[in-house]
This record gives sequence, C-alpha cells and structure tokens, in this order.
Amino acid sequence: MLFRSVHGPLVCKMPGLKRYQQAHVVAELSAPATVLAVDGFAQLFFESVQARAVAYASAELAACDVDSPLFIGAVTRAITEITDLGTGRSAHKLMVLMPQGEPTGVDVARGLAGLVGGQWHQVTSQGAAPNSVVPEFVCPLKALAELWFADDAAMRAAAGVRSEEH
Repeated sequence: MLFRSVHGPLVCKMPGLKRYQQAHVVAELSAPATVLAVDGFAQLFFESVQARAVAYASAELAACDVDSPLFIGAVTRAITEITDLGTGRSAHKLMVLMPQGEPTGVDVARGLAGLVGGQWHQVTSQGAAPNSVVPEFVCPLKALAELWFADDAAMRAAAGVRSEEH
C-alpha cells in the first residue's frame, strides 16, 4: 500500500494543494473498463491555475515523480472544470470515463435513477504527467463522471446504461 503510506503523504506536501483524494477501483462493471485496466484515480485540487503551476514546478512534485514508478504503470494528467451533481455521498460510487466524441453529457448524468450526488469533470486539457518517467496512459477523454448512488442496484443499472452505449 505504498500509494497510501508513501505517495499520498508526498502529494499532500505539494504547495497550494487544497484537497487530495485517491479512488481505488474495486470492480470493473463494463467490458471497456476491464480492457482499460485502470486501478485508481488520484484527484488533486488547487485554488487556481497559477497555484497548480507552482505545485507542478515544486521539489515536492519532483519527489512524487521519483516515487511514482514504484507502483504506477502508466498515467495521464487530466485538467478539469467541475460541475456539481449534488452533494450526497454513499458507499456506491461509480467512476465513468467519457472518451472524446462520446455524446453523453452532464444532463444525462443528472438524470440517472438513484443518483444522490457527484461531480462532472469536463476535461480542458490532458497529457503525460509533467517531468515524470512513468509512461503516458493514452486514453483521450472528454470528461469523467464521479457518481454516488443510493444503492448497489442503481449504480449497476447506471453502469449497464454506459456499457450499452459502447
């Protein structure tokens, strides 16, 4: 669990970081998710674009870049603008990757049965991790949806809708 005991504390030392969270994949609910084999998402939140630039140029990020190859096989950095979909949270969280060209938008996410909260992350830029030796994970994204559902059945139904669209 080096990503929690070593990498997480390194990330938290970055200047200007407002919030950091790790989301670890516990199950893939669609064939495309299984093929991608994504095992987690790290989310870093900064006050501004300028604060992020300072953090990305810091010695603290350099320390993260030294640690990353010890447990990360490939990575992409996606810069996003967030739209809140409600403040509810639950144990039933679904992360959805929307490839570029995907017709699904934030309004479809808002209309999912059993949705209690979440965030729509509209990708504004994406690419390799700056200064990192970890290979780039090539998966051009339009958006990411972070969705919490009232129960497991609602979450699985939403995942089924996504898998039918592909």
